[in-house]
Amino acid sequence: MRELVYDSISPRNREDLHGRIGQVIESVMPEVAVQQPELLANHFAESTHVGRAIDYSMRSGERAVALYALADALHHYRAAAKLAERLAGGGESERARALVEACDAARALGHEDALAIAEDALAGPMSDDLVRAALRRRAGELAARAHETQRSAEHLAEADRLTPAEGRERAELTLAKAYLARSDERPAEALAVGRTAVKEALAANDRGLALAAEEAVAVFAADAGSQDESLRATERCVEHATAIGDLSGLARALALLTYAALDRGELAKAEDLAHELLGAESRLGNVSGEAGALRALGRSFFGLGRFAEAHATLERALALADPLAQGQQPADPASTLLVLGSLAIERGDFASAATTLSEARAVAERSPSREHLAPRIAAEMARLALYQGSLDDARQHAAAARAAAVEHECRRCGAGIAATLVEVACASGDLALADARRTEGLEHAFRLGLPVASAEIRAASANLLAAHGDIVGARNECIEALAVFEQHGPTYLAERTRRRIAEIDVNGKAQSA
Repeated sequence: MRELVYDSISPRNREDLHGRIGQVIESVMPEVAVQQPELLANHFAESTHVGRAIDYSMRSGERAVALYALADALHHYRAAAKLAERLAGGGESERARALVEACDAARALGHEDALAIAEDALAGPMSDDLVRAALRRRAGELAARAHETQRSAEHLAEADRLTPAEGRERAELTLAKAYLARSDERPAEALAVGRTAVKEALAANDRGLALAAEEAVAVFAADAGSQDESLRATERCVEHATAIGDLSGLARALALLTYAALDRGELAKAEDLAHELLGAESRLGNVSGEAGALRALGRSFFGLGRFAEAHATLERALALADPLAQGQQPADPASTLLVLGSLAIERGDFASAATTLSEARAVAERSPSREHLAPRIAAEMARLALYQGSLDDARQHAAAARAAAVEHECRRCGAGIAATLVEVACASGDLALADARRTEGLEHAFRLGLPVASAEIRAASANLLAAHGDIVGARNECIEALAVFEQHGPTYLAERTRRRIAEIDVNGKAQSA
């Protein structure tokens, strides 16, 4: 009925009514204009008050950004840009300003069309050099991130001409140049320029930009092999995000710190960080982030030997993958199933482990982390097969694990699966292959600064040394690995290594006899 009545009103009268409704809300209910600017944007968009419609669309975008609803913000800014085309002369300035904000929202969402939005704005007429410079800086950075080096250089050369010599805009340009250096495979220069961007942002008193620059420095430092500097930059990200109340930035930094603590075997610290991360992701309403935080917390409990807590926490993470619970956000059940499978192996529940790992492999193709999950799931299936005495299956899974790790050239995956690959090769009697996998894995772990992964590989290598008749060397490898596990965890690796030492001692006595 409502639609019939609405359609019966002439277009001119509809425009008039929408305009009047918007004006009444503005004057009589100003709180609605503040809390629901999109309502006024919709009414004015259907009227002749195009300027007001643009204004309220921009306000709607700003409010959505403040609420971390970036997809909504992108919608509102695009609507403002479209409305600007109805202005006399095409509204070039209004359209360009709206597209700057739309580009920022798309970039924050990780959308591939962020660069296209900036270049679309640049393709149109524009008399405002400040807006043109802002778009050039964004296009230059986004092109660099997409490894379009020449395209980035062209945008940034023009931006350099239009950008003031100091202030926030210069810091933004410097950060874009750092990404250009990275795109051009100059990691040391990218790191140095990134550091400069941080200083310039702080000098301009813009901690939001300083946060973005520190995040870049963390990435560039890791590229340059400086894991400690990467970690320190991430810790500074927490400080910046906390100071400006940026929950999204805080969650990103806490996630990196949590997984770094897990990698380093700092399990108690990882547990504390995971709790903080869970709080931040819950306040954001980010289901995928909540699942990731719970998964990290479960891994912390797992490493600390608190298996029951680990299982319960991982089940909570898995529950978030229920389509009825998660809405449109993927909670990455494959990652959670992988940890649950590993937990089942350590508990000796091989049947449950086999089922869980098979489920993980089945859903991994839909995971955003599928490239990292494929080798890790295959490696755990190889370890399970080895424990069950299925050597042929173990070899097949181990080969699949290494092929997947090599395909996407990930050192972290290479370090994480190396111990299992060594064990399978030793069990197969292929000592040359075992030695190659040991050397390869230790190099990955050393370059990334992963003491627990290094220790696990060395403990697995005890079988290799024992097979060569070096019983003393095999025992020493295990003793040194055990010291790491006792200091950092996880407890199940410490127990596994103690059992291995006992086996070596028994075999050594048998050989002596």
